[in-house]
Amino acid sequence: MAPDIAQSFSSSQLTSKYPIVQDIEKKHDVHTICILAGWFSTGFNLLFTKPYEIISIDKDPDCKIIGEYMFPDTKFITDDVCLYKPIVDVVINTSTEHISHKDLELSFNYIPNDTVCYFQNNSMEWMAGHINCYKTLESFAGFIEQYFLIKDATEILIEKQNYTGKRLNVKCVKKSTRA
Repeated sequence: MAPDIAQSFSSSQLTSKYPIVQDIEKKHDVHTICILAGWFSTGFNLLFTKPYEIISIDKDPDCKIIGEYMFPDTKFITDDVCLYKPIVDVVINTSTEHISHKDLELSFNYIPNDTVCYFQNNSMEWMAGHINCYKTLESFAGFIEQYFLIKDATEILIEKQNYTGKRLNVKCVKKSTRA
């Protein structure tokens, strides 16, 4: 578990979440934010400068135990993100590469219409636990736009000593009906 905690503080983890934090703080008047597959919610707890109510959902019960210790003001819930219905202002999932295509589609059904969402994926399919990577921003956005109205889509180049990859970012709003 210690390597996971250390990884949650890595520069690539924080860098990939920073654009979402900036966008929310500059463009949205929100109070509650749900982070699906939130892990320990490290990046968001460290980067947000405004006092949001953060709810972090993860199936791993250790995430709740460790997360509550590190960030006692965040509400950690142990639950299946594919079946969780977030009743919040904003939904974030920066771990979509760890969730099967089918399960992601299931999770989308539980997000209420007109909810602002931020989804991330990456092109690093060789990494352990990455079961649903997308090679291009266009392919990831194409999958998302079946359920959501895309507001913005960008990519961030992630360069480390032993690999280079792309972090794919999509900001969207849940559609009233599926296209």
